[in-house]
Amino acid sequence: MRVDFYETLMTPAQEMDYVLPSLLVGSFGAFVAPGGMGKSMFALELAIHIAGGPDLLGVGPLKQGPVVYISAEDPVIAIEDRIRNIGKHLSQEQIKTIRQNLVIESISGRTPDLLDEKCVELLVKQSEGRRLLILDTLRHFSTEDENSSSAMSKVLNRIDLIARETNAAVIFTHHTSKDLDAQYTGRGSSVIAYHSRWQSVLREMTKSEANAFGIDETKRTSYLRYSINKANFGPCYKGSWLIRRENGLLEKVTLQKQQKSQKPSNGRVRGQA
Repeated sequence: MRVDFYETLMTPAQEMDYVLPSLLVGSFGAFVAPGGMGKSMFALELAIHIAGGPDLLGVGPLKQGPVVYISAEDPVIAIEDRIRNIGKHLSQEQIKTIRQNLVIESISGRTPDLLDEKCVELLVKQSEGRRLLILDTLRHFSTEDENSSSAMSKVLNRIDLIARETNAAVIFTHHTSKDLDAQYTGRGSSVIAYHSRWQSVLREMTKSEANAFGIDETKRTSYLRYSINKANFGPCYKGSWLIRRENGLLEKVTLQKQQKSQKPSNGRVRGQA
């Protein structure tokens, strides 16, 4: 599509429609975290928030709309358990709205392939009219070698196609590499990060951070940091602190740095029950 220079200058700018902070409709991005840290719970909570639920994650007010969440990794029973834990925080009105806006599907045990035309056609059909499509996880939607640049380019081009065809934002969850401090934290080829227009990260609290906030070492791994470290269409989100409950639920907490003379706390902070 050709962009007319003069017409652009003469036409009032359209408001940017962000599904998540700095994630435009019709674009795609990655949500990366180490295995077992709660990225699937995070993705489900995020889907429920956009579909009309509460902002348990503290990502901020978001425009409400229809969402599709497809898990190719977890069985139905695991997803149902997460739904029940989230459901304890929902009002009857929210439940009614989410029921209308949210489609949740488990395809665990199947072998979807983004390089298969029929798979892409189905995902396009499911995403039409939706604000967000979440694919959990990338490695279960492709049989290609994650370390192959050419293979991952083809896979990501298919995800990009789905986003452009439907005007929905598409997020895929992905496992991290060992280097969490680098921008390109996704496992496998760096093409995954290069091609993604947006990337967010979930990581555990470090020992130095726990010391600064007065969190006891035995409680440290219950605290997670969420941030956006790549954003092509807006500012990066510096991040927020979450606590992982015993049932796996993730909730935003407010942490305060301790004075040097103070001893580590038992992990009770503002925002905790």
